[in-house]
Amino acid sequence: PEMDGLQATKILKANDELKNIPVIFLTARDSGEDLIEGFKAGGVDYVTKPFNPVELLQRVETHIELKKSRDMIINQKLELEDLNKSKDKFFSIISHDLKGPFTGSIGLSELILERPDDFEKSEILNILQKIFNAQKLQLALIENLLDWSRIQTGRIEYIPLVLNLKSMAENIIRILGQNANNKSIELVNNIADETTVIGDDFMITTIIRNLISNAIKFTPINGKIEVYTVVNKNKLSICIKDSGVGMSEQDVNKLFKIENHYTTLGTTKEKGTGLGLILCKEFAEANKGDLTVTSEKGVGSIFSIVLNI
Repeated sequence: PEMDGLQATKILKANDELKNIPVIFLTARDSGEDLIEGFKAGGVDYVTKPFNPVELLQRVETHIELKKSRDMIINQKLELEDLNKSKDKFFSIISHDLKGPFTGSIGLSELILERPDDFEKSEILNILQKIFNAQKLQLALIENLLDWSRIQTGRIEYIPLVLNLKSMAENIIRILGQNANNKSIELVNNIADETTVIGDDFMITTIIRNLISNAIKFTPINGKIEVYTVVNKNKLSICIKDSGVGMSEQDVNKLFKIENHYTTLGTTKEKGTGLGLILCKEFAEANKGDLTVTSEKGVGSIFSIVLNI
């Protein structure tokens, strides 16, 4: 009662949460000046009294549809902006991270080739080890980039099979066992013998391999890593628990976002690609599941692949 429609509209349009609501004026004021004032206040349409209810309802419906269309366009624009940011970050990773190991390897190789007699055998072996580590990181990055690009373009087909998780974990632990032994890390498979789940063999294997490899990297010498499963109603979680360095909540929130490209050195200065966990997250979602993490700085982390059963 204390204000007219123009004042009410101006208040709506001054409020960020309400300003996009379409306003139709239903009024007996129909002069040209009144129309202009109404549109300036933020109205989208004008219906004068006496009015036809059918016409009014049709105008309301039309502007609701227009509002929905505008919202859809705005959302699509925001999604495209996010995709462009991810794309830019992706190319930044390629240009920076692919170049780094090559530059280091070329520099070390050149050093030996130019002055081979200046080095002792032990020094050459040390340099070769550095070149080997750089190329190993290079290969891991290329594999992750290829897998990530394939899933983005839909070129990795999801093929669900009944998977025996015990044997899958055993095979992965066998492959990564030497990495754990090098740091005297106890790597334990506590998955029960007959534990099965429906999922894509390649994707689930890739996730578990990446998670165990990461756990080894961030677990100190003489630490422990445990692989086990937890069933909760119709969900099965494959858990990789480590006694590693752990993470703050702030760092956990950066893990699965390519725009952050979160990566850090392991406990013995091991390097990572920064893409492994992003790939794991997308593979988990492709299996109609999720990848979650709980972590505490200085205590350790638990990464869980949550799947339907």
